[in-house]
Amino acid sequence: MTFPRYVTDGSYGIRVNVANARYWHTSPEMKVQFRINSMGMRSDREYSFDKPQDTIRVVGLGDSFTLGYEADVTETYLYRLEELLKADGYPVEVINLGVSGYGTAEELIMLKEFGFRFHPDVVIAAFYQNDLADNVRSNLYRLDKDGRLIRASSSYLPAVGIRNKLYSFWLYRWLAENSQLLSLARESISVFVKRKMVTARDTTNVKHRNDSYPSILTGRLLDRIKAECSERGVEFLLLDIPRHTLAESHLAMTSLEQVLPEEVVQVAPSLRAQGPNTHLYRRRGSFHWTPQAHEIAAMLLAQKLCGKLDDLQLR
Repeated sequence: MTFPRYVTDGSYGIRVNVANARYWHTSPEMKVQFRINSMGMRSDREYSFDKPQDTIRVVGLGDSFTLGYEADVTETYLYRLEELLKADGYPVEVINLGVSGYGTAEELIMLKEFGFRFHPDVVIAAFYQNDLADNVRSNLYRLDKDGRLIRASSSYLPAVGIRNKLYSFWLYRWLAENSQLLSLARESISVFVKRKMVTARDTTNVKHRNDSYPSILTGRLLDRIKAECSERGVEFLLLDIPRHTLAESHLAMTSLEQVLPEEVVQVAPSLRAQGPNTHLYRRRGSFHWTPQAHEIAAMLLAQKLCGKLDDLQLR
């Protein structure tokens, strides 16, 4: 199983996909090529910041689930969302700004610095359980003693310099895509470093923190994304991606103040309804969604968006 991650430092202090990259992901269940366009999106198309006339734009934010690990680009939920909406007669472009390893804090920065430049009519932010730790680890934002969200660091670029240097050598690039031993070693080191970083963030000048801090921090970040959208007249949806156990999300709705229940798309109930023997996660890979799970998420989003798009066309 080899899942190389081609990311580099962006101009706004966070990781971005390496532009124009081509590489393969391989596991016992699949082999797919990743094709990144000149703007760092997983897409075979190029986009302009200028929105085409009479077009409704949707921007998607998220991590490896959104980027589409263990799925072909045409099978990802954002790609399928565009096809479903077009089949219903809506003139839409869905832009995938997913980057592997992202937490909510990075999604917020990506949206403010890059995503809004596409003049979206709708923003979809994806939440996955590891975002809770990712948001603490990155220390891009934190809560002050009064519970207010404040910017804490100007950048978060873990190991990007080392990765850029290693990937400059063709032999390392070949090993990254073909050596399971290197992939295992890299993943083990990454998990170890991430745990150490979370512990360091949690124990440094955070006397006011408690066990609920990651959830509250994540809630405030999602609220901020919603607020940034509202200020610009942009519709907002939150896609709650469950773990492979299909348990309900630990991001309690009580952690959200501005995001409304009707703006949250819960995928777990629909996945559970498929039955226990349905192939929804890559269990012989890294437990990302199969094409069937992506399709279910796309259908749920399309159902939620249809009414909103009708209103947008009338504006």
